[in-house]
Amino acid sequence: MLFVSPFMAFVMGYGIYVFWNYMDKYGPKKFNTVSFVVVLFSIFVLISSVFSISDLDMLGQSSKQEYFTDHELSSFEHVYNYVPEGSAVYSDYYTTRYFYLPSIPEKSSGMNFSIYNNYRIDNVSELSSYRGYVIFRTGEFLKNGLYFGTDESSTKETSNYFYRNTPENRIDLEANLTGINKIYSNPATDIFAPGPALKKPIRSSNLNSTLTGI
Repeated sequence: MLFVSPFMAFVMGYGIYVFWNYMDKYGPKKFNTVSFVVVLFSIFVLISSVFSISDLDMLGQSSKQEYFTDHELSSFEHVYNYVPEGSAVYSDYYTTRYFYLPSIPEKSSGMNFSIYNNYRIDNVSELSSYRGYVIFRTGEFLKNGLYFGTDESSTKETSNYFYRNTPENRIDLEANLTGINKIYSNPATDIFAPGPALKKPIRSSNLNSTLTGI
């Protein structure tokens, strides 16, 4: 669309120029060409605005991040280094998909399995009852919101299908994460362990970090 739009602008401008000259030569003397062009342009802008406004409700759900940042990838690497294999890992939809592609031997690269039991967060209010590790992309939540389901998910119509960054959700999230052990934190991601403790040492400097922006 960006590539075509300049050409469309030239075509429309040339059309107005031709129309202007035609009406100036052959149009009725009482016909005001300037007023007609202004009215025609105003109608076009009005119609375009109506169609654009009708799409505004879709912007929130379509403005998701299409990649993982360096900080997010660092937190995922932390999971691989410190979270025991076979542990339950809860996260948003896209993070769950990431952990289905682990670093496994080349001879097994054709196998689609994960070294963790991956689950999507289906209810933020129940985070404290999860028995496993919770990976929460805080930066993405504050920026665009998080997806906890797929298009085929039965949770699509629930409030947790697309968890938006609203004052209510921030309060709800903070209340449900209070008291849960935070084992890792960086500017983009927080990792919690409401269930079993880690079997390997963790970076103590990150234990007292708080949620970014909350």
